[in-house]
Amino acid sequence: STDLLTRKRSLHLTRKVLASLSHDQSLSHQASEQGTFWWCAQQQPSLLTLWTDLLLVLETLEEKQVHIVKPVLSRLQSIAAAVQEQFRGHSVLHVSWLMVLFSRVFAHEARSVVRVGLKEFLQLSLSQSPLLLQENWKFVVGPLLQVLGETCLYTKDANRFQEHLPPLARQLKVFLTGFIQALPQQEKGLFLTGLIAAMAAMKIADVPLLYISYSLSELPPCPTLRP
Repeated sequence: STDLLTRKRSLHLTRKVLASLSHDQSLSHQASEQGTFWWCAQQQPSLLTLWTDLLLVLETLEEKQVHIVKPVLSRLQSIAAAVQEQFRGHSVLHVSWLMVLFSRVFAHEARSVVRVGLKEFLQLSLSQSPLLLQENWKFVVGPLLQVLGETCLYTKDANRFQEHLPPLARQLKVFLTGFIQALPQQEKGLFLTGLIAAMAAMKIADVPLLYISYSLSELPPCPTLRP
């Protein structure tokens, strides 16, 4: 939500739910196929740690001070790893929570926080990642592509200014290459045409367009246009 009060209420209610689950061992919610929350009393210690970290990051992202927010961003990778973890056929953390988390990072007013968040996202392991499913491509061609359209994020490291690519452009190239290679052959062209269509529909400045186009040009060849 874009409403601060709604977000705070949601965090409070989630904490109340977690407190109830942790104090009542008889409560063990098994999520349905479409469920976005899963709990198992046998996994309570690790689940409590996971949800504590997730809620801490979400709460801290409400702060404006960069020195307060940056330290908690180191927890993003462990939270993301839980999305790919399975227990008795259930995902320990539904991918929608990861998308909410990174959406909040990308919306932070401090560009240095956004830059760190982008680095963390572009370095996510894509091995069997739910992000590869077609229904989750909307995050890549939506919030991710929107934030990649910000020129200020493509600054170069002052100590490595001679390099022709800024860090974000290099990270994006690696991410897109890994994403495409991880997709089934029949879905590669579908994803690329969706990504290009999303780019065509948005207003994008010259600098981001240059580096996103560069990343696309470096992808391994694959069929794109249908006969």
